[in-house]
Amino acid sequence: MRYKQLDKRLSAVAELVREGADICDIGTDHAYLPCFLARVGLYGRIYASDLNDGPLVFARATLTKQGLCEGTDVALLKSDGLAGVPVCDDIIIAGMGGELIADILANMPAAFRERGADLRFILQPMSKAQHLRTFLCENGFEIISEQSVNEGQRTFTIIYARLEGKPHDNSTN
Repeated sequence: MRYKQLDKRLSAVAELVREGADICDIGTDHAYLPCFLARVGLYGRIYASDLNDGPLVFARATLTKQGLCEGTDVALLKSDGLAGVPVCDDIIIAGMGGELIADILANMPAAFRERGADLRFILQPMSKAQHLRTFLCENGFEIISEQSVNEGQRTFTIIYARLEGKPHDNSTN
């Protein structure tokens, strides 16, 4: 069976995932990105998380269609943001508004904060990217890089960040 290729937006997100990393995709929806990463096979554990049952049903169907095993190739988790998610190396939060991504990060369990600068965040806000940038800077995150991806008539922002621990001025961003 032919594997569904990622669109430009998700391909750009996938390129930021570090080889060997344990990964969690928060708000996975259909789990296209986790399935793609599982197929590539360069990563550790892969978790696909969503708040609602419906997206997890779609994710399970995607796993099945791609010949991947739930729990072996990709573990599906019902979770509100990062609550109940194992601490990973790379956290992906894509396809949500910048305010919601900021809320998820604001409610991050202490275990994630304890990982400090080793933890990476790949964030792709669909709206309010400036709100997210401000939140990151005011809450001890360092923006390592940022890129724009054009697809169709939309431009998507992808922010690659780490938890630095100390707030800093966002006026130069």
